[in-house]
Amino acid sequence: MTIRVRLTVLYGLLFLAVGAGLLAVNYALLHHNLPAQHTSQVSAQVVILRAQKVLTNPTLTAEDRALLRQVIDANPRDAAQIASKLPTPLAKPLLAELPSDVRAHALSALLRQSFVVLGISVVFAFALGWIVASRILRPLHTITETARQLSASTLHQRIALARPDDELKRLADTFDDMLDRLDVAFSSQERFVADASHELRTPLTIMRTELDVTLRRANPTNEELVRMATVLSDTVDRSDVLVSSLLALATSNHGLETVERVDLTEIVCQVVARRSAQAAQRHVDINTRTDGTTLDGDPGLIDRLVDNLVDNSIRYNVERGWMRVETSAGDDEVQLTVANTMTPIAADELATIFEPFHRLKRHHDTGHGLGLAIVRSIATAHHGQVTAEQVVPGELTITVTLPRRQEALVRPQSATPQT
Repeated sequence: MTIRVRLTVLYGLLFLAVGAGLLAVNYALLHHNLPAQHTSQVSAQVVILRAQKVLTNPTLTAEDRALLRQVIDANPRDAAQIASKLPTPLAKPLLAELPSDVRAHALSALLRQSFVVLGISVVFAFALGWIVASRILRPLHTITETARQLSASTLHQRIALARPDDELKRLADTFDDMLDRLDVAFSSQERFVADASHELRTPLTIMRTELDVTLRRANPTNEELVRMATVLSDTVDRSDVLVSSLLALATSNHGLETVERVDLTEIVCQVVARRSAQAAQRHVDINTRTDGTTLDGDPGLIDRLVDNLVDNSIRYNVERGWMRVETSAGDDEVQLTVANTMTPIAADELATIFEPFHRLKRHHDTGHGLGLAIVRSIATAHHGQVTAEQVVPGELTITVTLPRRQEALVRPQSATPQT
């Protein structure tokens, strides 16, 4: 049974129930009020008519028939007076007060006619309910048709329901908002896949070129083979880093596998120690300021977050620059701040540094543009956020804010992405 049929039946039954209730109330009121309406006298004509009706009774005696003949044959003005002198059994039906008859006939007629009108009205109510249900459900049909026509290539379509602000309008607007988010997500996914394909194609092209150039020579020298092997090894290493970064980004986007107590201070010290040689090579001075900060989270993802931030600060720093790593804790959240010197960044470029495959326009930039995208994804997986600002030109500050406690954030093991 469709919703339209159910609504129609519901409207009809509700109308029947209300109509029956009104009929019962009306009948009760009329039944209560009619006895209060009395008639003091019965007209002579009514007395004569009643006498004629009683006379047709075959059980009457000859004497009673004679008395009734006197009433019928009398002057109409004297009929009531003559009837009043008859024996009580004969006088009572002739002189009965009019309201008792009117009341019975009126109530009977009311009940009979009301049922007829109620039946016709119920049929009309069902027909009207069918029409009204169709009009009410029309926006739902629009939403259904739009949803049926949607695909990955038509997410730009919207319902844009034009009607007063009611439940159906809010449902359509909510559906449009969901389509907006899906459109953005699909566009971002398509862009990410295209960028990832391009990044993966580059090392493959390099390896193919090296192999073709070297192997086309009739007798490649040992030095040429060594050079080819070196280029292939470097390219494989670069591809391995890219694939690892893509896997880390996918893992962090999917949620947390484990949640345990993490010592953020210890992770910061370990990462700084790992990156000290890289910082020394670029003559970057590292300062740390920690206060024993702990939080709930995935230790592997937290380590990757800190490592990417420190690596990013060293990679894009200036020669003989500095960087500062600080941690702080409040009652409900912790903050990790990484600040460093660097070449000033344009405002439009600063707004997109957390996008996947975004690279700063620097001649020494050899990264894949995934470091800060992974940082943002890990922060989001921990229900946190990350911001970047350049208060003073040439000094970048990235702040990660994470909740101290994570509850019900662990994703099921079955949801672990397959590699």
